Amino acid sequence: MSKRKWIIAAVAVLLGLCVLLAVVAVPRTPAAQTADVAILMYHAFTEDEADTGSLCTLASEFARQLSALRDAGYTSVGYADLIEFVNGDGKLPEKPLLISIDDGYQNNLDLAAPLLEKYGFCANIAVIGVSIGRTTYKDTDIPITPHFSLEDARPWVARGVLTTHSYDMHQVTAVDGAGCRRGVLQMPGEAEPDYIAALTQDYTHAQEQLAGLPGKVLPVFTYPFGAYSELSERVLQELGVQVTVTIANGANRLVKGEPETLRLLHRIHVWRGTKPDMLLSRIDGALQALR
Repeated sequence: MSKRKWIIAAVAVLLGLCVLLAVVAVPRTPAAQTADVAILMYHAFTEDEADTGSLCTLASEFARQLSALRDAGYTSVGYADLIEFVNGDGKLPEKPLLISIDDGYQNNLDLAAPLLEKYGFCANIAVIGVSIGRTTYKDTDIPITPHFSLEDARPWVARGVLTTHSYDMHQVTAVDGAGCRRGVLQMPGEAEPDYIAALTQDYTHAQEQLAGLPGKVLPVFTYPFGAYSELSERVLQELGVQVTVTIANGANRLVKGEPETLRLLHRIHVWRGTKPDMLLSRIDGALQALR
């Protein structure tokens, strides 16, 4: 071998060793320090086959989904479990699954809760504070899907948990007008101090509303419409919120000692008509995407 070829070969070997050492030197989080968690998102439930709303799941369909999830080895967890895991005080099962239900409809208690209990699952219901216990939209006589009262929910919270979906920031343009706030987002022309005061008041009121129920009020906030901003995240964090939840599709990787992994959690929206095998496939795909 010529001297020139020998030098080139030596340099190539050295470069290879450098790359290998760099790969080995990259710090990796031990598997025991992470947990991949899927969160399912539901809204309303019905027994009426004629109810075609995409957000309204048939109770019989929900039962088949829960049965399939149980048979697939998924174990029900709540936001408190996620917080304890990230804070280093708890462990999660091998296949953790969190079931979330938005808005707080009466049918959540009448139809979903018994099925959750039957199949060994629990759920988190994120309630809209101003709609709790109402059958008409706030300050109007416009009928809405009935929402359960806190008294109705009291026996159920031993098996499930209520958290806030805001007190009155889940506004509807068709009723509140084109100038209403879009979820918790800052309104055009709204001064930052005014916005911070509005979000602070809304969240504080919502948490105080839930304080009368058994158990601890969790520092969890589910964003109305999934809308958030850097400012809303900062405000909620300063208010002590540890978990924020969006509607972005996907699963979540939690890391012990890294509280930021509890923020802006993704969910898998379970649309009406979702077959059990389809749901299991979607969960598996979301979890695989993290790896």
